[in-house]
Amino acid sequence: MSRDAGAAGVVDRLAPHIGNTLPPVRASFVTGIVGDQPSKYAKTPPLWNAVYRELGWDAVSLPWDVTPAALPGFVAAARQSPEIAGFNVTNPHKIAIAALLDDLDPLARQIGAVNTVVRTAGGRLVGHNTDGQGTIDALTLTLPGTSAPFMTTIEGAKVVLLGAGGAARAAAFYLGQAIGTKGRLRIVNRDGRKADDLAAAVRDAYGIGEGAGEERLAAWLADATLVANATVKGQSGWRRNADGSATQMEAYSALAPANPASVAADRPLDAAAAREWFIASRSDLARHAAAALDALAALPAGAACFDMIYAPLETRFLRQARLAGHPTQNGKWMNVAQAADAFARRVCAPHLAAAGIAPTDGYRRAFEIMARVW
Repeated sequence: MSRDAGAAGVVDRLAPHIGNTLPPVRASFVTGIVGDQPSKYAKTPPLWNAVYRELGWDAVSLPWDVTPAALPGFVAAARQSPEIAGFNVTNPHKIAIAALLDDLDPLARQIGAVNTVVRTAGGRLVGHNTDGQGTIDALTLTLPGTSAPFMTTIEGAKVVLLGAGGAARAAAFYLGQAIGTKGRLRIVNRDGRKADDLAAAVRDAYGIGEGAGEERLAAWLADATLVANATVKGQSGWRRNADGSATQMEAYSALAPANPASVAADRPLDAAAAREWFIASRSDLARHAAAALDALAALPAGAACFDMIYAPLETRFLRQARLAGHPTQNGKWMNVAQAADAFARRVCAPHLAAAGIAPTDGYRRAFEIMARVW
């Protein structure tokens, strides 16, 4: 389980394109996760590194903080780094990165979003998507520490999916297939046109799908059996806007529009910046809170609430839903399931084969280890 090339130089090659500082790396091969600020919240490095340790592999997983403007340079540098076996992709790059890769597998091409990139034996970067299957597994499998699935079945469910970005696209296609034509899939997004486009693509594939802007949310919640959040509303940490300014989303619920203020790009994101952000966002937070509570009140008793976010483990959306008597589940198990899939069936599949470990066994071992160390 080794490579001829060491990984000592990979940090230097990527450094001009990443915003976080990494220690020197010496390993047989490198994996990681690229996003806006995975160094602040991503679980991928500790999960993958735990599997590497237990398997006795000389490998490492790293977080790479990359702005949208720096993404093309990062991908080019990764392509020139044979030490990188592959990497995961998180917000906000899941859609944008697809056009920068050498190829996409058929499912990722259909979804139009990538959460896993694999380096082939020939050095090409190929995009895959494991988010959708992770969503279905999180909702329907009996998971460690539980006595029953979160939902006994998805078939025939009336689902409201919040968001139309990368994670939402993956979930939409898998949900559309699992729900079947006796159910309903309604997609709500701030930009209603993106929701319409995604719904149309799912409808072409599986016969169901409606899309609309946020003005339709309360009405569509009225008979929902599952609400799934695939937006960044509720996620912890600072988020960089396209112009370099920064904002926060943790104070918001997924159930109402959010228009937070931003702080300037050139200032430290410290306690003073947080105070400035809070004062400037106060009126929007108050308006948002009332709208989110009204939307939650429209949701039928017993409807399930699922949030793909795992930092924090209980978002404002889930906390309020729990207090209102709804069953809730965060993004932990989705993240574990998609990570185990990406590890065993994608990025590390050749290394598992070289070690004599079948993909099914590799997935099971990776899932168990990742679940244990979460």
